[in-house]
This record gives sequence, structure tokens and C-alpha cells, in this order.
Amino acid sequence: MRNKTEDKPELTKAQNAASGATAGVIARLVIAPLDVVKIRFQIQTSVRSQHNQPKYRGIIQSMTTIAKEEGIRGLWKGNWPAEYLYLTYGAVQFLAYHESLKLYPETMPLSGKVFVAGAIAGTTATVVTYPLDLLRTRFAMQGTHKVYSGIVNACLQIAKTEGVRGFYRGVWTSLLQIAPYMGIMFGIQDILVEKLKRIEPGYWPHGWDQFASGAAAGIISKTAVMPFDVVRYENNA
Repeated sequence: MRNKTEDKPELTKAQNAASGATAGVIARLVIAPLDVVKIRFQIQTSVRSQHNQPKYRGIIQSMTTIAKEEGIRGLWKGNWPAEYLYLTYGAVQFLAYHESLKLYPETMPLSGKVFVAGAIAGTTATVVTYPLDLLRTRFAMQGTHKVYSGIVNACLQIAKTEGVRGFYRGVWTSLLQIAPYMGIMFGIQDILVEKLKRIEPGYWPHGWDQFASGAAAGIISKTAVMPFDVVRYENNA
């Protein structure tokens, strides 16, 4: 009996890119407030209150503080650069991942293919979109005092004060993080999807096995590379 995955029609390059871009944009809209809070947590060594205590102490407290001081829109700071980032990153990542899988010999274990393809996809997408990631971080870091008034203004200031290399500040730390992160995530997700399908045919509603395995893989892989993530945002500050 043929495996279900073998019966799926292979997507074209354009479809893979469009799928990744769409998923990236939707995901960004949902997680934007948490992303802003995460960045504030990671760089708050330089953001202290008058009593020298951490300004942000928990997720709810942080969201409340940001909304009170900066308005609800403050929770979506840096969202436009981030949307461009997730749109481009998702498209490049999905395309690079699926194209990379085709390069390996049939004798290579699937887990190995998935890990290497994921690492290549993450590295490629990071290099292509890193300037947008830096802009997203800079905007999300801004509190009530604004350094940049918009995307164009930010680009001009960074180019003037830091040069073109400023747009790739901290990129090596990101690459050290993203290669194992994406390799681990795609590898774990692939394993979990196969295991969930064996529980009982039709047990999971359409797409929910992918959702559950993707969420679990994301948590595990992100936890594994979190130290690199902290260093990355410190470098972007």
C-alpha cells in the first residue's frame, strides 16, 4: 500500500514559494505582540526603571506596560519590516528546502535529508532577509523615544552611521543559530508527522497533525538555540 505522502502531487516552485510566503505573513500577524515582548526581554539590560529593576517582568505585565505607554499599536512595532521579512523569508525558505531535498541520493536516510535541507533553507533565507530582520528588531526595541520614524528613515540612518555592513550586524550569530535551528525543526517535524499518522487513520482532522508536529518541533528547536537568539538581539541593539 502506498504511503499517503507519496500520493500528494508535487508542488511547483511558485506554489512552494507562495505557500511559505502566505504562512509567514499570517504567522507574523498572530505572534507580533509576543515577538515584541521577547525582544524587549532580551535587550532590557539597557532598559531599566528608575529603581534599577527590570522594566518587563512577565508576558502579561509587559504587554500591559507597552500598551499603556505606547498604545495598542506598540505591540505591533516593527510589524511592516517584519511582514516583509516573513513574506520573503517564508518564500525563500520553502523554495530552498524543497529544492534541496531533490539533490540528495535515494540511499541517504530521510532524516538526514530533512536536517541538511532545513539547515540550507534557513541559512539561505537568513542571508537574503537579514536587513529586514535588523530593521524589525530596531523598531521593536523603540519605546516611547523613537529613534527611527519609518523604514526609509531607518535605512538612511543605518547606512549613514554604520555603513552598508550595518545592515548585516550580528549576521554570523544568526547563521550559527539558524542552521541547527531549521535543521532540528524540519527533522523533528518530519518524525512527529509520521508518528502521529500511525496513531489511527483519520484520527487527526485535516492538517492538524502538521500543526501539532510543527508547534512541538518549533518549541524544541527554539529552546535548543535560545542562547544564540539572545546574543543576536544584543548585537542588533
